[in-house]
Amino acid sequence: MGLLEQLLTLPHQKVSRINGQFGDLALTVADFSSLSTQCRFVAFMPQWDFLNLLAEEAARYSTFRLLMQADVTGLIEEAGSVMGLRANTPDGPLEVRAGLVVGADGRHSTVRSHAGLSVEEFGAPMDVLWFRLVPVDQAIQEIL
Repeated sequence: MGLLEQLLTLPHQKVSRINGQFGDLALTVADFSSLSTQCRFVAFMPQWDFLNLLAEEAARYSTFRLLMQADVTGLIEEAGSVMGLRANTPDGPLEVRAGLVVGADGRHSTVRSHAGLSVEEFGAPMDVLWFRLVPVDQAIQEIL
Protein backbone atom coordinates (compact mmCIF):
# COMPACT_ATOMS: atom_id res chain seq x y z
CA MET A 1 0.00 0.00 0.00
CA GLY A 2 1.37 3.41 -0.97
CA LEU A 3 1.72 6.39 1.34
CA LEU A 4 -1.40 8.08 -0.01
CA GLU A 5 -3.49 4.97 0.57
CA GLN A 6 -2.08 4.67 4.10
CA LEU A 7 -2.83 8.34 4.75
CA LEU A 8 -6.44 7.90 3.65
CA THR A 9 -6.96 4.95 6.01
CA LEU A 10 -6.46 7.36 8.93
CA PRO A 11 -9.56 9.02 10.39
CA HIS A 12 -10.19 12.12 8.29
CA GLN A 13 -12.85 14.30 6.72
CA LYS A 14 -12.79 14.98 2.97
CA VAL A 15 -13.73 18.52 1.97
CA SER A 16 -14.09 19.29 -1.75
CA ARG A 17 -15.42 22.81 -1.31
CA ILE A 18 -15.05 25.48 1.31
CA ASN A 19 -18.04 27.77 1.51
CA GLY A 20 -18.47 31.05 3.31
CA GLN A 21 -21.43 33.08 4.49
CA PHE A 22 -21.10 36.86 4.70
CA GLY A 23 -24.43 38.27 5.85
CA ASP A 24 -26.90 37.20 3.20
CA LEU A 25 -24.17 36.39 0.68
CA ALA A 26 -23.21 32.71 0.38
CA LEU A 27 -20.21 31.88 -1.79
CA THR A 28 -17.67 29.17 -2.48
CA VAL A 29 -14.27 30.30 -1.23
CA ALA A 30 -12.33 27.29 -2.57
CA ASP A 31 -13.29 24.45 -4.90
CA PHE A 32 -10.86 21.52 -5.02
CA SER A 33 -13.18 19.24 -7.02
CA SER A 34 -11.79 20.32 -10.39
CA LEU A 35 -8.07 20.07 -9.57
CA SER A 36 -6.02 17.95 -11.95
CA THR A 37 -4.78 15.70 -9.14
CA GLN A 38 -5.68 12.25 -7.86
CA CYS A 39 -7.29 13.68 -4.72
CA ARG A 40 -9.62 16.55 -5.39
CA PHE A 41 -10.20 17.41 -1.73
CA VAL A 42 -8.54 18.53 1.47
CA ALA A 43 -8.28 15.80 4.10
CA PHE A 44 -8.78 17.19 7.60
CA MET A 45 -7.25 14.94 10.26
CA PRO A 46 -5.61 15.14 13.65
CA GLN A 47 -2.03 16.36 13.28
CA TRP A 48 -0.62 13.59 15.51
CA ASP A 49 -2.06 10.87 13.26
CA PHE A 50 -0.41 12.44 10.22
CA LEU A 51 2.93 12.94 11.99
CA ASN A 52 2.93 9.37 13.34
CA LEU A 53 2.37 8.03 9.82
CA LEU A 54 5.25 10.11 8.45
CA ALA A 55 7.57 9.02 11.27
CA GLU A 56 6.69 5.34 10.75
CA GLU A 57 7.33 5.57 7.02
CA ALA A 58 10.54 7.56 7.40
CA ALA A 59 11.87 5.02 9.91
CA ARG A 60 12.20 2.56 7.01
CA TYR A 61 15.21 4.56 5.81
CA SER A 62 18.50 3.82 7.53
CA THR A 63 19.59 7.47 7.53
CA PHE A 64 16.39 8.74 9.18
CA ARG A 65 16.59 9.74 12.81
CA LEU A 66 13.67 11.22 14.76
CA LEU A 67 14.57 13.21 17.85
CA MET A 68 11.72 13.90 20.24
CA GLN A 69 11.89 16.64 22.87
CA ALA A 70 14.63 18.46 20.94
CA ASP A 71 14.14 22.21 21.28
CA VAL A 72 15.90 24.30 18.64
CA THR A 73 17.99 27.05 20.23
CA GLY A 74 19.63 28.46 17.11
CA LEU A 75 20.75 27.93 13.54
CA ILE A 76 24.27 27.21 12.33
CA GLU A 77 25.12 29.74 9.64
CA GLU A 78 28.19 29.78 7.43
CA ALA A 79 28.86 32.27 4.63
CA GLY A 80 25.26 33.50 4.77
CA SER A 81 23.70 30.02 4.47
CA VAL A 82 21.97 27.90 7.08
CA MET A 83 24.03 24.72 7.48
CA GLY A 84 22.29 23.14 10.46
CA LEU A 85 20.90 23.83 13.89
CA ARG A 86 21.57 23.68 17.60
CA ALA A 87 19.12 22.15 20.03
CA ASN A 88 18.70 21.15 23.65
CA THR A 89 17.60 17.57 24.30
CA PRO A 90 16.99 15.56 27.47
CA ASP A 91 20.50 14.12 26.84
CA GLY A 92 22.09 17.58 26.56
CA PRO A 93 22.97 20.03 23.78
CA LEU A 94 22.96 18.79 20.20
CA GLU A 95 24.36 20.18 16.96
CA VAL A 96 22.96 18.91 13.66
CA ARG A 97 24.62 19.83 10.37
CA ALA A 98 22.53 19.43 7.23
CA GLY A 99 22.35 20.62 3.64
CA LEU A 100 18.65 21.32 4.17
CA VAL A 101 16.95 22.55 7.34
CA VAL A 102 13.15 22.43 7.35
CA GLY A 103 11.32 24.49 9.94
CA ALA A 104 8.54 22.02 10.71
CA ASP A 105 8.18 22.99 14.34
CA GLY A 106 4.69 24.48 14.23
CA ARG A 107 3.00 27.82 13.85
CA HIS A 108 5.21 29.42 16.51
CA SER A 109 8.35 28.08 14.81
CA THR A 110 11.67 28.75 16.50
CA VAL A 111 13.45 27.75 13.29
CA ARG A 112 11.49 30.33 11.27
CA SER A 113 12.15 32.99 13.90
CA HIS A 114 15.92 32.33 13.95
CA ALA A 115 15.95 32.41 10.14
CA GLY A 116 14.32 35.84 10.20
CA LEU A 117 11.34 34.72 8.12
CA SER A 118 8.05 36.57 8.56
CA VAL A 119 4.61 35.12 9.21
CA GLU A 120 1.39 36.01 7.45
CA GLU A 121 -1.56 35.42 9.79
CA PHE A 122 -4.98 34.67 8.35
CA GLY A 123 -6.79 34.06 11.64
CA ALA A 124 -7.59 30.45 10.72
CA PRO A 125 -7.79 28.02 13.66
CA MET A 126 -5.98 25.31 11.68
CA ASP A 127 -2.82 24.69 9.71
CA VAL A 128 -2.94 23.41 6.14
CA LEU A 129 -0.17 21.36 4.60
CA TRP A 130 -0.29 21.10 0.81
CA PHE A 131 2.09 18.54 -0.59
CA ARG A 132 2.67 16.13 -3.43
CA LEU A 133 3.63 12.50 -2.89
CA VAL A 134 6.07 11.06 -5.41
CA PRO A 135 8.11 7.83 -5.43
CA VAL A 136 11.69 8.32 -4.22
CA ASP A 137 13.21 7.53 -7.64
CA GLN A 138 10.98 10.15 -9.29
CA ALA A 139 11.89 12.73 -6.62
CA ILE A 140 15.58 12.09 -7.27
CA GLN A 141 15.07 12.58 -11.00
CA GLU A 142 13.22 15.85 -10.38
CA ILE A 143 16.08 17.10 -8.19
CA LEU A 144 18.67 16.22 -10.83
